Amino acid sequence: MSDVTVAKLENHKKGLEHAIRVRDAAIRLQQNADYKLVIGEGFMLHEAARYAHASGDPMLSANDRADSLALAQASGHLKRYMHVTTLIGDKAEADLPDLDKELVSCMNGED
Repeated sequence: MSDVTVAKLENHKKGLEHAIRVRDAAIRLQQNADYKLVIGEGFMLHEAARYAHASGDPMLSANDRADSLALAQASGHLKRYMHVTTLIGDKAEADLPDLDKELVSCMNGED
């Protein structure tokens, strides 16, 4: 294999390792008591409900209702981001051994 292919594989490996580090950090973050209190309970539960209620309040302007709905949905987007981050890290961890084998094979001139 060419040096370009080895460089691409090494670059891809760095990307996989980064995804695993980010996943691990996201998991640690979600297990943190302060995160659970401020983000999990405060923002994702109570504030999201408050904003959802405000989004239907006819006493607010249309812009304020739209802003409230967007803020209520933000907690769902954050939750999805954390979940997807974990899934990407899991996939990267599963792919890493095969990439390592391919990299060794390329470096040994096999293929």
